[in-house]
Amino acid sequence: MVERVFVGLLDRGLTEKWKSSNVEPYAKALFHVKSPEVARVLAAWIGEKSVAKVATDYFRAHPELADAALVPVAKRKGKAGPIAKALLESIARTPTEASEASEDEDTPAAK
Repeated sequence: MVERVFVGLLDRGLTEKWKSSNVEPYAKALFHVKSPEVARVLAAWIGEKSVAKVATDYFRAHPELADAALVPVAKRKGKAGPIAKALLESIARTPTEASEASEDEDTPAAK
């Protein structure tokens, strides 16, 4: 329930061009909510200064939500498209904890 309210307020604030200082707290609060809906909204507004840093940190913390939310945005023109595309590429290059763990098991020190 609270998630929907904050998503609605973030969406409304950005649509109506509220001051960054009035929008950013909602984006920061949503950072702590792992859901496809939050991912979609943060991705949609990733081109906005008040959301970009929070959205980037969100998708780095929850890379499993990145593809579904960012791929449609990455295809857009304007500020959001290139930012979403670069973030997707960066996330793809970042090793996951699972692959890091398997690499650690292969090291001589682990044997």
